Amino acid sequence: MPLQPYREALGRVTILKREKKLGEALCVLEELLREHPHSSELLVQRAMLQQLASGDHSLEDIECDLRAAQLLAPSHPAPQLELGHFLYAVRDSAKEALPCFHVARGLAAEALKEALLGEIKCHLELRAWSEVEEALAEAERLFPGDLELALVRAERDELAELAKLDEQHKPKSAAPKRE
Repeated sequence: MPLQPYREALGRVTILKREKKLGEALCVLEELLREHPHSSELLVQRAMLQQLASGDHSLEDIECDLRAAQLLAPSHPAPQLELGHFLYAVRDSAKEALPCFHVARGLAAEALKEALLGEIKCHLELRAWSEVEEALAEAERLFPGDLELALVRAERDELAELAKLDEQHKPKSAAPKRE
């Protein structure tokens, strides 16, 4: 399925969920899953909808979808989170749910760190010093002692020093002549 129809179908699912037409949303998801059976996103959405929709959706099938999504996308927090919620709330097993939440937290933290590093590097390139300091302070608060942040901090210091040197060596504009 080309990307545009896929996005449109996902949009329909979102609208149908909002309108509480869960059965119709499930039908659209089933169509999508026929064409994309290994989509962790679709498997998670189907499991979530099956839990909310009335019908004869077996808990085993829901758990199977969530575990498959977890295996298909081990570096994404969403399948971990949803499986954790399922195990905790539906299966009533905090012991089984806890590792899912722990893994999801680690994945989310890593994604947050990467996002902050990306922001900082962009701000550095743009010489947006106050934004660099703001993002760097947040990153250091969340990830104290992180080696990647130390490297970015060193890059910031080097670029700031170069910017000062550039400023010092800029030709001073001459004062307008008075006649």
